[in-house]
Amino acid sequence: MREHPSEHKIQCDLVSELKVSIRPEVVFCSIPNGGLRNWVVAKQMKAEGLRPGMPDLLFADENGVAWLELKNNVGRLSEEQIGMRTKLESLGHRWAMARSVEEGMAQVGAWGMLE
Repeated sequence: MREHPSEHKIQCDLVSELKVSIRPEVVFCSIPNGGLRNWVVAKQMKAEGLRPGMPDLLFADENGVAWLELKNNVGRLSEEQIGMRTKLESLGHRWAMARSVEEGMAQVGAWGMLE
């Protein structure tokens, strides 16, 4: 087993937890920015509006929109991600980063989105 879980594993495990813990009126979804894909699919996704730097998960509740970026213990934000964080926060959106399922759940809970 890896010393550091992948960001993919953290996200999948977090989404599994959220499915049973999030308030029913909260909407959340993933933003499929990461991963390797062939150039045809990459070109199609870019044409459909894929933007570099978008956080991994989007949440919407009665207080507006919140974004969660997931990194493992060794991951760091790219320049695009830093710029997107700045832009989203300047628009009044909530933005956070989590490095584990526990941190992700704690952040979503701090936003008041868990049952």
